[in-house]
Amino acid sequence: MDCNKSAPISTRELGQVVFVARIVRTLGPCEEYSGHHACGGAVAIVGERFWGIRSSVVLLTQGFFENGEQYLLDGVRATDLLTRFLPIVGFRPCNHSARLKDAAVDLRVLRDRSPRMGVRIIGSVTRYNGKEREAAPGRKVAITGPSGTVTVTTDNQGIYDLTGLPPGHYEIRSETPGSRFWHNQCGSGEELKSGTVGGCALDSE
Repeated sequence: MDCNKSAPISTRELGQVVFVARIVRTLGPCEEYSGHHACGGAVAIVGERFWGIRSSVVLLTQGFFENGEQYLLDGVRATDLLTRFLPIVGFRPCNHSARLKDAAVDLRVLRDRSPRMGVRIIGSVTRYNGKEREAAPGRKVAITGPSGTVTVTTDNQGIYDLTGLPPGHYEIRSETPGSRFWHNQCGSGEELKSGTVGGCALDSE
């Protein structure tokens, strides 16, 4: 699965928990990565809840967490007999968990909820600043679907967002070529039905 092309969170899956939390203690194993000290487990205080979680404190496993950092967490509850009733959260491949500052698209969709009618296309455009990827505001994004092509401009968070589109297949393309490891276009795969959300992360050098 190409995780970079996955659409924003918009529908709830069986066993899925989605919430915002702040890391208050990290647990090993830990390692240094790009100037950050991150660990595979953590204790976190739950803040904003979207679905699947009631606890105020959770134990996170199978991740990569920094102490004091806030995250949007897209995980699954433990299901074995010994731990199924404890607030233990693990993670599946290609989940949407991210530091809060990198989760603007998913947070916007979760807070707005899915559209009642029409299709919503939303995603982000980022650029590399020499150290890390950052939002790319003011970039043109072409969205092509059943009604033709519409060009939108990313906002100050580097997000493109278009609602009320007809159902169908969509292709999304940024104005500049992508790098070797990042995409500047996506889409034309799954048909989007009315009331659903599509989109992807794009690259702008």
